[in-house]
Amino acid sequence: MSNNQPLPTDLELTALDPVFREHPHDRLDRLRTEDPVHFDAALGRLFLTRFEDMKTVLVDRSLSKDLRKAPDTPRRRAMRGDVPLEAFQPSMLNLDDPDHKRLRGLVSQAFNQRSIDAWRPRIRAIAEGLLDTLAACGSFDLVAEFAAPLPIVVIAEMLGVNPADMAEFKRWSDARAHVFNPARTPEQTAELNAAGQELNDYFARAIGARRGRRGDDLISLLVAAEEAGDRLSAREIVRDRGFESGSLQQRVCELLVPLISCSECAFRPYF
Repeated sequence: MSNNQPLPTDLELTALDPVFREHPHDRLDRLRTEDPVHFDAALGRLFLTRFEDMKTVLVDRSLSKDLRKAPDTPRRRAMRGDVPLEAFQPSMLNLDDPDHKRLRGLVSQAFNQRSIDAWRPRIRAIAEGLLDTLAACGSFDLVAEFAAPLPIVVIAEMLGVNPADMAEFKRWSDARAHVFNPARTPEQTAELNAAGQELNDYFARAIGARRGRRGDDLISLLVAAEEAGDRLSAREIVRDRGFESGSLQQRVCELLVPLISCSECAFRPYF
């Protein structure tokens, strides 16, 4: 039976729409049937819903993730945080090879299996500590009080952020998360850019400190890689650490929330 309603598009295909956020498959199934290669004019994107189409795109090396290579549309400028094209520096996640491969190889040195295993007890302790503070609450906001702060605390500790700076680090990370918001306001864009500059300044000072006194944190490991001649610049260290704090916060929230059964109040860390 045909559906006479307009096809979903624009913000209806983002987590900003409460219906799509809670029940995305109805809209995705409809697009897959009626318009599997959907042009979203409002956001200037092609929205794919078939596996084979997505696979074809992902393996096509003629395509790019680098926003500097995209048409300079209002949407692309928004995704850059309205930073002028000549000043924009994408994170590792939005670079093409060979730059992406080089940075990923360096960063992966700090995330081998041994280092990940070493962090498991501390991550578990952070998660349990957050839950302990919520144990006496009759109800609470799962995202705001657990899923969102968990990755921020973990990332901050891995980077070697001073505990006294944790509140500021969280504020910067929250503001940087607006980079994923296609409907952000001018005020949110200003917060995004201000937080980016403050994060850059903070990590620039941290890099300078690590050159004189190394620790076992991620910044120290990346500084060591740079000084070993692997061409990892201070700007690259600053840029990717600031981006990770926002992007990983969003990703962890997306993964944690479906895993937790609120109806049974059965909370268990998945580490």
